[in-house]
Amino acid sequence: CDRAPQDALKCVFDFSDTFLPSGLFKRLLCLFVAYSGNQRKKYGDMIAEPELYENAGLIALEPAFVLQLREESEKIIIYIDDESLSSKCLALSRSMFLRLHSDTMNGGLSWSILLENTKSGMLQRYEEAQKMQLKPWFEDGVAMETSRSSVDLDQFVERDFHT
Repeated sequence: CDRAPQDALKCVFDFSDTFLPSGLFKRLLCLFVAYSGNQRKKYGDMIAEPELYENAGLIALEPAFVLQLREESEKIIIYIDDESLSSKCLALSRSMFLRLHSDTMNGGLSWSILLENTKSGMLQRYEEAQKMQLKPWFEDGVAMETSRSSVDLDQFVERDFHT
């Protein structure tokens, strides 16, 4: 996992206006691994084991839903191979960042979200993409709910991390 995939869609959590706290990427990986483990209970061996590296990870969330996460400079980049899963990935990722923001960083975390425009290849700020209803990030003109409860993080975080 030493290089980024060429054809994957990018979602970037950009901390360059502030800073990316040390250990945040590893905490995010832990949340994704816990989520994957919970999904493994549902799908069994159809979910591949996570592959973790120093600044990257390949994590299966469903049988055909594998993400690559990378820490680069003051950014966390999530690569999605299947565009049809991009809004789901965005909702899950935002939920996890909100969880980290409230639980571990006491609300002191600040970032921008940049989403790849499939037509231009350029990255667009989340707010701009939302106004434009940029596909494939926003389904049928409506953004997937991205609150903490939308992906039920408590279902696996409380059980797996606080037992």
